[in-house]
Amino acid sequence: MTLRANLFTALAAALLCAVPVQAQSPRLADNATYEFPTLDVAREIAPSMAMRVFHQQASEQIARGAAAGTSEGEAVGTGGYFGGGLLGGLVLGLIGTGIAYAVAAGSQVDMSSSAQARIADEAATYQQGYRDAYTKKVKSKRKQSALVGGLLGTATWLVILFSAAS
Repeated sequence: MTLRANLFTALAAALLCAVPVQAQSPRLADNATYEFPTLDVAREIAPSMAMRVFHQQASEQIARGAAAGTSEGEAVGTGGYFGGGLLGGLVLGLIGTGIAYAVAAGSQVDMSSSAQARIADEAATYQQGYRDAYTKKVKSKRKQSALVGGLLGTATWLVILFSAAS
């Protein structure tokens, strides 16, 4: 592209952004709220607002997905991680607790097939928010369970140790 074409493009973009949205498109003159299914549709209707509106809608979908994912993650059981922490604390004390915590922190989180089927019809941004929040919540619960079990096992180990010593 030539310098002249680049300058013209920059000037056109600056003028387009400076013109109010209602002047850019008579379809938005009534100040109504619009939902844009894709960024291309939004650019066609109101170029200066397209990115902001599209990203706002995506943020709302991510937030809805995150709320649902967090709620679903609350229902996941973590008894195995508690048991692993308890056993680690009983056998190795605080070192076992640390090992159990590290295992829980590094564990892979897989969503159930029913949860995947439930969100399959939702938008990609909703699914992203759901998966991220679900993973974060499940890992948090696993780490907490391993830590509580490990500390309880360590406390039991210390009580047995001090009881045997006296």
